[in-house]
Amino acid sequence: MRPSVGAGGWRNLATRASEGAPNPEAHATVSVALCTYNGVSYLSDQLESIADQTVLPAELVVCDDRSTDDTVALVESFAGSAPFPVRIHRNPENLGSTRNFEQAIGLCTGDLIALCDQDDVWRREKVARLQDSFVDPIVGFAFSDGDLIDASGRPTGVSLWMSMGFTPRRRKRFSGPHQFAELLRRNCVTGAAMAFRASLRPMILPLSPSIIQDKWISLLLAGLGLPGVAIPERLIGYRQHAEQQVGAPPTSVSERFERKRSKLDRWLGDHIEALRALRDRLDALTPDGDGERVETRRLIDAKIEHLERRQRIRSRGYAGRVFPVISELLSSRYLRFSGSNRSAAVDLWS
Repeated sequence: MRPSVGAGGWRNLATRASEGAPNPEAHATVSVALCTYNGVSYLSDQLESIADQTVLPAELVVCDDRSTDDTVALVESFAGSAPFPVRIHRNPENLGSTRNFEQAIGLCTGDLIALCDQDDVWRREKVARLQDSFVDPIVGFAFSDGDLIDASGRPTGVSLWMSMGFTPRRRKRFSGPHQFAELLRRNCVTGAAMAFRASLRPMILPLSPSIIQDKWISLLLAGLGLPGVAIPERLIGYRQHAEQQVGAPPTSVSERFERKRSKLDRWLGDHIEALRALRDRLDALTPDGDGERVETRRLIDAKIEHLERRQRIRSRGYAGRVFPVISELLSSRYLRFSGSNRSAAVDLWS
């Protein structure tokens, strides 16, 4: 079921964006945007899995962020025998993950851009399934489930969606008319498992430096009425290891609580900044007066207000926290904007 697109300006925007989409009778070409940094430990597995796809990508664009190991040499060796063009860009200075992905996205030439991490493994049908998800020209992005694998590549028995709490109930809400609200409540999109239309780059770039690129892209496109498709197959092996920058959330309640408590203050500030940037980008891209735009902005403002309340709560002593936390609980704002009511316990006790 497709999320509704409001009349007027937003529908026109979606129409203009989809004009850059390929003919649905023909499969879109796929560019793989791979960012590397000292990734030699696991990169061979990832490169081999891309070369082993049932439908090959049109190109592999690799942006290396000044690796000091043999990462670039490994990619150059792979490029000599790869069954598709491999373009390697070595950064003159270290950009960091977000800006490096921004650069790689800008260098891709295919109809679809699939983001790729250096330490994962793709299932053989991933490119084909991504292509199939964009037959409807209104679709802006797609993402799949995956298997969590350990450092040696062995399955852990947990799926990526399970680790993120992307339950069947949440998937139903995501596929309905309130996709933006569901994404705003709690992220369910992993960049390593996603692709989006290259024609949407002028809207997406520059990426927000305050949040990870998968959340920025999915929120922005859903907010523009260019919805995402959730592919239920496990199309990647999402590797968990000590050196990775972003991993799957911990699965136990105690581990989730501890991670939230230790990183929450910075997270709140970064997300408020990112939501303001999202609101400004949507305002710049869409005309005034559209009902769906008004509702989207209202949701963003409500989440900003909730996160600011949480900042104020956390600045108080324990006795001063109790009633504000209860107020946020009774209003269901913790559930709607912080993912779950467990966040209230984190604010109360940490």
